[in-house]
Amino acid sequence: MTVCIAAMADNGKRIVCAADTMIANATSSADSVAGKVLMFRDWTFLMSGTLSPADLLYDTVKREMGNAADNEHRTVRRCLEIAHREEMGKWMAGRWLSPYNLDWESYGREHTSRFTDEYRDELSRKMLQDADSNYDAEVIVCGWGDYARKNDNGVPYIFSINRDGVGLHRTEGAYACGGGAPAAMASLYFHRHRRSMTLAQVVYYVLAARFMAERTVGVGRDTTMLAVLRREASEEPWYILPADQINTIRAEWMRRGAPRMPNGMEDKLLKILKLHEPQLSVTPDHMISSIKKASKQARSDKSEA
Repeated sequence: MTVCIAAMADNGKRIVCAADTMIANATSSADSVAGKVLMFRDWTFLMSGTLSPADLLYDTVKREMGNAADNEHRTVRRCLEIAHREEMGKWMAGRWLSPYNLDWESYGREHTSRFTDEYRDELSRKMLQDADSNYDAEVIVCGWGDYARKNDNGVPYIFSINRDGVGLHRTEGAYACGGGAPAAMASLYFHRHRRSMTLAQVVYYVLAARFMAERTVGVGRDTTMLAVLRREASEEPWYILPADQINTIRAEWMRRGAPRMPNGMEDKLLKILKLHEPQLSVTPDHMISSIKKASKQARSDKSEA
């Protein structure tokens, strides 16, 4: 469980990436541990899910990209598709086929001499159900490739690779993975993120999405890694925002940006709800707040008199 976010900015000249650094298992967790934002051949990788399958998936993608003739988006997509088929097959084979001394490829070639058709169908169904329920490794891969870096109209690519295959998120301009992804994407959609936004806007909204995702079980709070990727070939390809700068943004978000009930809203809602429930009671906090407000108003009226 984690949250990783990638979002375009400045009309595709920048990509803002953020992730927590927590690792966890069934009994314990630790923050400020895992580096989930990595770079290879000018493409950036963000990893989520159970770390062992995610590491294996990343390593296989790296192997394919390392052997590729170029780093263009079509090549990267092909490498992701190869890695997906290979790692999903190995994962299912390790859990289901090892007792039969079979790997995924030999299972595909196996004839009915060992399995009846009915048993083979049942075994295949169980493997697919297991993968659908338990294979949670997901990797975001984002960047431009050499051609787009040198092309002024180049828009970056944001790929994802998970149990469902390879996805492309170029049109929507943002993607999140991990357990905190639904909360993060809801925050980005609420703020109407689009790739034409300035870098400053996207950095804030990505961090706001990251902070909102912290309520999800398994998403770390203590540290956030935020990287800004740059398209221009003449510049350093990325830079990292230090923790103290992120904490400054977090403090301001907590003070003014984090969603909360506006002042006076409870009174307005009570008036509306009492039309339906005349005997509706109020909380002690609301009673105390109302008394303080009435006392303040009385002092103000007295001073004016």
